[in-house]
Amino acid sequence: MAPTSRREIHPVLPWAWAGSVMVLVLARRASSSFVIDLAVISSALVLYASTRIPEHRRNTFRLGFLVASSAVVIRMLVALIIGVPMPGRVIFTLPSIDLPDFLVGIRLGGPVTTERLTSALSESMTFAAIILAISIAHAWTTPHRLLKALPYRFYGFGLATSIATSITPQTATSISRVNQALRLRGDESSGARRARRIIMPVLEESLERSIDLAASLEARGYGLGKKPTKYRPQRWQFAESLPIIGILLLIATLPTLQLSAPIEFALVLAVLMSVKFV
Repeated sequence: MAPTSRREIHPVLPWAWAGSVMVLVLARRASSSFVIDLAVISSALVLYASTRIPEHRRNTFRLGFLVASSAVVIRMLVALIIGVPMPGRVIFTLPSIDLPDFLVGIRLGGPVTTERLTSALSESMTFAAIILAISIAHAWTTPHRLLKALPYRFYGFGLATSIATSITPQTATSISRVNQALRLRGDESSGARRARRIIMPVLEESLERSIDLAASLEARGYGLGKKPTKYRPQRWQFAESLPIIGILLLIATLPTLQLSAPIEFALVLAVLMSVKFV
């Protein structure tokens, strides 16, 4: 007997997971900020590597990872070059530059302390954790699947949002396809002439896509009935509530727990990764 295919998760679950993870990141105590941020980043990377995500949606997470990595690097460079005097153990000293009097408290260069670097690293890791949590949720599901799960009262708003979020990637795909076709035809133009040859086919394709969408909506009788029908409506299962409940319990109990950093990291990572087994 052939094995049964695994049921797809509810499209709301990735976004509910990302929302609860952001609450966890923002609500953690100061002493465990680095551990929790590292656990969130690790769980997002593991989910990206172990979850079946189409290749075209993996680019979303790669873009988020690039933004998060760039933010960490830029923040650390700013902490090295520009900063305020902070007490602590001096690691090394950079050449300092005197600034005007109205910039009192800010300096370029000077002694770099451990507290200055750890504070900058903690801030940048928090930002990176939030970006990666949103990126993996966006790559895990699609606006169209999320649209089907919305109540019918919000169906019109969801449809408009779904179309709006699809415009940018579809336009980018059209530009890439037209540009490649021009290269295959030996077109070596550049500048305004190249842009004009790309814009017109892209606009024509966008118009055809809009006409096809309107025709498909009319053929399905969109707007004629009070409540639109759904093909195979997906129900929220109790198992999909368990990861969210686990994260909420972690948010409520973690500030009162006195755990070492490795145990705390393992606990947070295990709770975050429970969504993988739904």
